[in-house]
Amino acid sequence: MDCKHTQNLKNKKEASRKKSLGELGELFAIKALVDNHYEKIVNLNDKKMNFPFADLYAEKEGKRFIFSVKARNKYQKNHKLNGAWF
Repeated sequence: MDCKHTQNLKNKKEASRKKSLGELGELFAIKALVDNHYEKIVNLNDKKMNFPFADLYAEKEGKRFIFSVKARNKYQKNHKLNGAWF
């Protein structure tokens, strides 16, 4: 395999991994909303991929909420703690 082809495969694998991480983060967020008695929970990305300003919609006690979900790796590629991870 040539170097360009190998890099393309690595890029596709990384994109797939990031997408999976994002979807997992949204599932954890939905569970947290359910556990905290939110209702009418909607994953906005199911309606339109990469919804412009939010990932989830939910209602609680007659109020409407939107949530943006960000899933992060705990460690960077250099094995240091990711500063955005908390």
